[in-house]
Amino acid sequence: MCSRDTIPEPAPDGPERTPFRWEDGTESASVTDDGYGGEVELSLSCDSGYTVQEDADWITVETRYGGVLTLKLDENRGLESREAQIKISEIDTGESLTCTVSQTYTDKAVLIRLYDALDGDNWGDKRCWKSDSPIREWYGVSTGENGRVTHLQLENNHLRGELPDEIHLLNELQTLELYSLKHTNTLDNSQKDLWNEITGTFHASSFPHLKTIWLAGCVGLGGDIEEFWSLAEVEKILLDNCCFAGAITPEIVNLTHLTHLHLDSNNLSGKIPDEITRMTWLKGLRLGNSYKKSYTSPYYVEPCNVFEGGLPESLGDMKSLEYLDLNFAGLTGAFPESFYSLPSLRSCSIIYNAFSGTLDGTELSSMPSMSSFLIYNNPELFITGEIPSWVSCFSNQIR
Repeated sequence: MCSRDTIPEPAPDGPERTPFRWEDGTESASVTDDGYGGEVELSLSCDSGYTVQEDADWITVETRYGGVLTLKLDENRGLESREAQIKISEIDTGESLTCTVSQTYTDKAVLIRLYDALDGDNWGDKRCWKSDSPIREWYGVSTGENGRVTHLQLENNHLRGELPDEIHLLNELQTLELYSLKHTNTLDNSQKDLWNEITGTFHASSFPHLKTIWLAGCVGLGGDIEEFWSLAEVEKILLDNCCFAGAITPEIVNLTHLTHLHLDSNNLSGKIPDEITRMTWLKGLRLGNSYKKSYTSPYYVEPCNVFEGGLPESLGDMKSLEYLDLNFAGLTGAFPESFYSLPSLRSCSIIYNAFSGTLDGTELSSMPSMSSFLIYNNPELFITGEIPSWVSCFSNQIR
């Protein structure tokens, strides 16, 4: 704490004393800073000298004639908001004023924590990270008009380690892409050693403005899948080959902007709710698993989804659906007859389930957009009539 006296100013003319107040006539003031520091000027009215006391080492107060105070605030390099109070006391009367200074954490500090936790020194591209350049110039970072991080795109960049909990402080994110291409066939020679290996827990509910979340291939990263159903603005949830757990609950229908949902190869269970077929705006749905050795000896490579029951009969209501992947998902029951009513569907794979029933080849041929349908290893699912060339099945399924 420091205290100092100002040089008294000449008393004003006339007998009336000037009330000791802030410029707006109040006895208390407040200052809010975005965390990056700087200077703030405050004015007060007084007839004599005054003393200033500040209780924080990150604030410096300069005074001058005319009752003007300049607050010099240091940048907040920590990961928590902080607050301090300044007290100004008039020497002659002992009256006092207060000013509360609040300073939030900065997204810059969060990004530095992320860099340190995920082995940033060995990233494939780390341009400008931890430099004095504005964070909008750091590789993979975009900011909004207020300087907050809105897009973080560090896919396939050799991130290694446990995702720090502080990432959840980036609560204005609209796009988060940390996916790894290790589990796909799209790597070229320049990328083969750059996949991300991220572990930890991800809390989707911390990001209310997310539109795109792409964490595919982060096999050690998980959390509660049901937190995603609260993201009212989300358009793409791409979490294939992660380890999120939980169930697809009826609340998913509230995601009215969602167009692509990839949840294959996680740890999901429960039933696929009827409400999902009310999402007539959904274009892509993947709920299966990537690996399984045989139907009779169900060996999955962890993690894997194992659902109960079958598909809603109202599946045909999903008029915008373009692809559907339900491989190795543990699904049973009659395959929905409404399937033929999907006008936009281009590809569908339901291999290694236990669907039953008989598909009509003629009806399948009438589907205007269909070009690939994999149905093998469903022992009780058969097909009759003229089979389209784009249907893949075993000979013992043909009737």
